[in-house]
Amino acid sequence: MSLVLRRLAPLVSLCAVLLGGCFSGAQQFVCDSGRTQCGDLCLDLSSDPRNCGTCGKACAAGSVCAAGQCVADCPTTLTDCDGACVDVTQDRAHCGACGTACDAGQICESSSCVLSCQDGLTNCDESCRDLKSDEKNCGACGATCGDGSRCVNGACTATCATGTTSCTASGGVKYCANLNIDGNNCGACGNVCGAGQTCINHACQVTCSSGFAACPASPATATYCANLTTDANNCNACGNKCPAGQQCSGSACKCTTAKPDLCGTGASAFCTNKSSDPGNCGACGTSCDSGEVCLNGTCTTSCTSGYTQCPDAPATPTYCAKTGTDDENCGACGNVCPQGQSCASGSCVCPDATPNLCGTGAAAFCTAFASDVNHCGDCDTVCNSGEQCVAGHCTTTCGTDYTACPLDAPTYCAKTTADANNCGACGNACPSGQACVNSTCQCPSTTPDLCTNPGDSSTFCTATGNDPNNCGTCGNACDPGELCISGQCKTSCASGFTACPTAAPTYCANLDSDANNCGSCNGKCPSGQTCNGSGTCACPAATPDLCTVGANTFCTAKQTDTQNCGTCGNVCSNGQQCVSGACKCPASKPDLCGSGSATYCTSKTADASNCGACGTTCSAGQMCTATGCAASCPTGYSACPATGVSNYCAKLTNDVNNCGACGTVCKTGQSCTGASGTCTCPSGQTLVGSGAGAHCADTTTAPNNCGSSGNVCAGGQSCVNSTCQSVFTSCKEILAANPSAASGNYTIRRPLTSGGTGSLAVYCEMSADGGGYTYYPISGGLSTCAYTDNNSCKALGMGLDMVMPRTKAHWLSMFNKYGAGYFATVPGVYRSTGSGAYTSCIMRDPASYGSGCSDWRVGDGGKWWIRDSTHTEPNGDYTANCWLGITVAGYTITATTIGSGQGFNDASCNECTTSYICSLNDK
Repeated sequence: MSLVLRRLAPLVSLCAVLLGGCFSGAQQFVCDSGRTQCGDLCLDLSSDPRNCGTCGKACAAGSVCAAGQCVADCPTTLTDCDGACVDVTQDRAHCGACGTACDAGQICESSSCVLSCQDGLTNCDESCRDLKSDEKNCGACGATCGDGSRCVNGACTATCATGTTSCTASGGVKYCANLNIDGNNCGACGNVCGAGQTCINHACQVTCSSGFAACPASPATATYCANLTTDANNCNACGNKCPAGQQCSGSACKCTTAKPDLCGTGASAFCTNKSSDPGNCGACGTSCDSGEVCLNGTCTTSCTSGYTQCPDAPATPTYCAKTGTDDENCGACGNVCPQGQSCASGSCVCPDATPNLCGTGAAAFCTAFASDVNHCGDCDTVCNSGEQCVAGHCTTTCGTDYTACPLDAPTYCAKTTADANNCGACGNACPSGQACVNSTCQCPSTTPDLCTNPGDSSTFCTATGNDPNNCGTCGNACDPGELCISGQCKTSCASGFTACPTAAPTYCANLDSDANNCGSCNGKCPSGQTCNGSGTCACPAATPDLCTVGANTFCTAKQTDTQNCGTCGNVCSNGQQCVSGACKCPASKPDLCGSGSATYCTSKTADASNCGACGTTCSAGQMCTATGCAASCPTGYSACPATGVSNYCAKLTNDVNNCGACGTVCKTGQSCTGASGTCTCPSGQTLVGSGAGAHCADTTTAPNNCGSSGNVCAGGQSCVNSTCQSVFTSCKEILAANPSAASGNYTIRRPLTSGGTGSLAVYCEMSADGGGYTYYPISGGLSTCAYTDNNSCKALGMGLDMVMPRTKAHWLSMFNKYGAGYFATVPGVYRSTGSGAYTSCIMRDPASYGSGCSDWRVGDGGKWWIRDSTHTEPNGDYTANCWLGITVAGYTITATTIGSGQGFNDASCNECTTSYICSLNDK
């Protein structure tokens, strides 16, 4: 790093600490041509001695990296620069000599740094000039127009072109200027705009990208750009500074998540947390007595399990803290996480968006080495002016699908289709809680409903199905003591759900499967874990193993993770793969040589530097064969490389590094097959991507290449049968996110009782009873005769059960879709005790319909319906918990009965079925 940049680094660090990072960038990237993605960096594998040929392969001490191979010396045409063999005649980082880097905008040509001018400009004495309009270089470098003449279209003329004005420079030289846009002649000859200003319509102004405003508000004094929706110093208007402790969200000053409650008024207003503040416990001004602590808004003498009394001096505790997740008491009372970090498992960690930590102590801050121009690839590595940081590499161009932002002074690359800070355009930040999907800010699936705060124009995302302050519709608050259940205010939770939080319940949670309330209210599972259906946090099936390495606890798969292979923290050596929990070299390079950090994979039958044994080097002119060093290759093998000095033998019909010809390397996932050697993907897969990033993928399921190469599914979507589809947990959730969704086949994704999540193709009924019914037909499944029997719906382990018929419209929708074959019995409806005649009772739920059979029910205790009039059954031979049989085939539903004739029958528990409809029964 240059001395200037090193001196700037403290200022850059200060900027990041005070403003949460002066710049933000996209987390995804595309590497420049000639570079390969290794982790979150783009590297040149042809010359990098730490990543030579493949990511992570380091050359041994004393060797160098040339053309992706570790060799003893660089070829005569290349120069050894700290172990990397580079062409100093054209390498910008080593131009003419090692370490001689070209400035921004320059290229290395014939060992010299020269200016690289954009199209339409010409390099004249190391300055880019427009030969069509430059009076000192008119038509050619050095061709100066005489006094009084102008350069128009590369020729000296006596008059200025339309739209330009004749100006006179110092020394009397005349020239033409566009006073409308010329920053050196803005509005008048010689009027130069200040730093950061642009000439627009004859006036010098600060120009800001979309979503930002020029501040201060007066154009004449504006000096910077501010995001009025999120800038705490300019919230909703330039200079409107939020009070201490508040943040700007949705153009309004608000309290933070850690201290969400506002107490006091005017200048005395302050933010606190009524659930834990002993001076404002449950309500502003309500103080706990001496010796008491504030727990969930109630003064008490002790903390419940999972909480710690703080401060930790025994005589002075005043509140309860969950030290595993509390940012202000992380791991111990009073241990405050530095700005930008959060508390996870009792340790302060950086978030996924900015995962890298720089600085120490109070000056520590989180950033993203992959995109931060002030910390590109490492702390304090500052990109040159005009460069962006892409994948930890300073570059002058952004990859495909990325935009250089901000537009007026680019410093980073953003994917505007998915970046919540640059959604649709640079600087267009989504409101708090929203995500960027296909260039549009949207609420996530967990809180799909957009509401507006009363009194201002700010918006927020919520779930009106369970939000007691916005129950069913925005602004509809439940009364004290009521819960919001399925968009309705109620006084109690349904069977299987618990009212949460414990001290002051406002919603219902399934403690068996809710990752935010797993095992107990507020029992939130650590990041990456799910609630396994039994009230226990566990890693998902894809990454089933829980590891703790240093301060980080995370889920992984020890069977395949090269950083945690077999056991947590066991890192495979360079080039090795993790196979069934053991570090192994790939088939193309099966042998392990070297020791310690210099261990690497090679092939003792092809590596001239390790031929037959590690460290055995073939003599000049010899090749490495299966039997050792030899002067020629055996039958069926070819001497490689094809040009220069051959030093190994390759079988061109099956060698993925020399397929069909020496040096032809197959792409990731391909194998070399056929009589002539052809790189092919496995059956069912297609080659996607380009250059070094090309690889094999199943385009029917790959979300980054769905249906075709490069077709990336938006956030929250999955690739199903080559089509990007939004995946939710139920049809009801799909309808809430898209009220115009039509009935049809959809894919839902739900927690499995065995751990992890599973996907299921279901039919969504989007019209009956307002829509949102989930159907999954079972044909030839487990036989079921009673509610107490197991069935194939439950066996799926995704929370399904036999459908519980709610209304006549519900019955009709199922009959019309699936026909009589799935209704040998009346599904879901039963009585927990036997016998009894019900011929004078209407078979429906009396709580929902005003009259009916109160002794009968469905499994969740909710609404049910069979008919709207009495019937000749059940007539007395009923057995407890059994299904009612439907005895007439080809039936239909009318206003008064199911089918015709007898209808249904209790039949002493002899009515069984193997074909039925499964449902989530969440309506």
